Amino acid sequence: AVVSTQSGHYDRGILSSLIGDTLILLASLREDAFKIKKFLVVIIQHIAISDLANTLTFLLPTEISLLANSWALGDALCYIRAYTSYMMYLAGMSLIAVLTTSKFLILKYPLRAVSWSDLRAHQVCSLVWVSSLIMPILFFAVDKDDVHFDYRVYNCQYKLSSDVWKKALIPITGFVYGIVPNIVVVTTTILTLKYLADAMKFARRVHGSVPWQGVVTVPLTSLAYCVSTLPYVVHRIASRYINEDPPGLFHLQFYRIFNFLLMINVAANFYIYALTIRSFRSFIHCKVLSMVRFIRLAGRNEASVEGNIEFTSD
Repeated sequence: AVVSTQSGHYDRGILSSLIGDTLILLASLREDAFKIKKFLVVIIQHIAISDLANTLTFLLPTEISLLANSWALGDALCYIRAYTSYMMYLAGMSLIAVLTTSKFLILKYPLRAVSWSDLRAHQVCSLVWVSSLIMPILFFAVDKDDVHFDYRVYNCQYKLSSDVWKKALIPITGFVYGIVPNIVVVTTTILTLKYLADAMKFARRVHGSVPWQGVVTVPLTSLAYCVSTLPYVVHRIASRYINEDPPGLFHLQFYRIFNFLLMINVAANFYIYALTIRSFRSFIHCKVLSMVRFIRLAGRNEASVEGNIEFTSD
């Protein structure tokens, strides 16, 4: 029953990401449905690519393993999953940090931000992707075969069992890639909310208004990010000081919980954008109406063909 429940949750996460992130890319690349600064749109595109990659390397293999009750995708894909998991996770965290920081700087320094081009956004995001390669490179350098199937989360994981990891690399990489992005996201989100509060006060005094299109997107994205990733950071820090043999509440139940919560950051962005960006919501509405019209038209044509066949038979 537990496996069936987990499988159902992962099914919904996979569908939300595959459909939602594909629509995000389609809306931003072909339809120009995001009526916000192009610099931010490029970052949103990279986040969508990161979410899709996480779905293919994390959610989908987990779902298959839950159904098979074992790893059923072969040794090569097990290693690929273990090596890419940290890379995709770090890239996703860092891209969210880039998004929240960029939004705050655009609000704070609008004149300077005018010169920020699409190319610069791609360069910043490319730097994030390249820097996230450090973890799989370290995996290969320290112990390339330290990979196993973890029944706690039904997925292949890199074990980090070498003394080099425990003594030096885990604290260093945990701080740089775990704590720092969270500090950046939380700090820039608070600064953005403070700026918006001040802007609202000024707007009331002059009987003006605050352009909310895309503004609330960043705080909600940050909230989903924190709910999704902070338990992971807590586990990584506390696991060095908590020993359970056999694994109990912390190393089993909490480990499963934080791995499951990571799905929120992967699947939530589509709903956040649809809720907070009017132009994207209109795009989705148009696509849904087009799909409904197509289905209705197909049904009428099918009924018409069946009627012609019956008439011919008579």
